[in-house]
Amino acid sequence: MLEAAPWVYFAVGVHPHAAVEFGPILESTITSPLTHPRCVALGETGLDYFRMLTPAATQLTAFTRQLRLGLAFSKPLVIHSRDAEPDTLATLTEIVPRSDPIHMHCFTGSAAFARDLLEKFEYIYFGFTGVVTYHTAGVIQGVVERVVPLDRILLETDAPYMPPVRVGERKGGVAHCGMVPVVAGKIAELKGVTVDEVIRRTRANARAVYGI
Repeated sequence: MLEAAPWVYFAVGVHPHAAVEFGPILESTITSPLTHPRCVALGETGLDYFRMLTPAATQLTAFTRQLRLGLAFSKPLVIHSRDAEPDTLATLTEIVPRSDPIHMHCFTGSAAFARDLLEKFEYIYFGFTGVVTYHTAGVIQGVVERVVPLDRILLETDAPYMPPVRVGERKGGVAHCGMVPVVAGKIAELKGVTVDEVIRRTRANARAVYGI
């Protein structure tokens, strides 16, 4: 399939919800795809203390081992972090060199967390999803508007979850990649720039972090 679709790239990793399954066999399973030329990242991996489907210690073990695996293959890192800001920051700081590229996937963290990450890592990027369009997303909107510069922003949907809301709509439905322009529109509004500028800059950011 990849040979027939040269525009398709992928990342490989074990989500923190599945960290309990991470061991030598699964680690070996995800190691092989890391050698594929279309594999552009390790992830998503990280920590999720919101639902705590896997004990924190187990998540930390899987997270640490995957970070080291990604670094061994010189892959950018796609990071999931929910309600785990101190442990995420401490683990990344301990293991990941300052100059390595990191994509904070579906970022919904605090302004302080975003500032800490920007201070500690030269090539860290923040993915924002349809959540940024919600009327309850004041904190995230503030992070976009005042903390994260446009040259560190990526557009996401996290499909099928969290579809963006257009003016006059209610939350609901299924997210898909065709909704990315709605996310771009909200970011353009918050940044006080055109949608075209957001799309142009975030496309350059994606190429920079993933080397494509």
